[in-house]
Amino acid sequence: KDTQLRELRAMSSTLGQRVDELRVQAAVDGATSPRGGVSPGRGHAQTDISAVDEMGDRLALRDNAKSKAALKQSIARLKDEQLYLQDEIARVQAAASDRQQREALIQDRIARERRGAVAELK
Repeated sequence: KDTQLRELRAMSSTLGQRVDELRVQAAVDGATSPRGGVSPGRGHAQTDISAVDEMGDRLALRDNAKSKAALKQSIARLKDEQLYLQDEIARVQAAASDRQQREALIQDRIARERRGAVAELK
């Protein structure tokens, strides 16, 4: 009885493992089969590997497309920021130029007033 019980347990364990393996294989086949079902016929393992590779390639392409889109958005933001900074630089330079012109006018006025004061003293 003990021997039979051990044999039955071993068979049960083996059958359970085989059922688990078949479930995993069916899930892989269903995920990779073009029709969404179990891949038929001989050599389906190679077909499944190819299908998994193709799915990996599609996922990589999708991830690359997302990365490219994110990079394009970043580039667009950086270009906008660059334009803003160029405008800001131009504004600051114009303000500095205006300030220099005002200072030059003030210096001219001071020089004229000094010449006028000196002329009055003579």
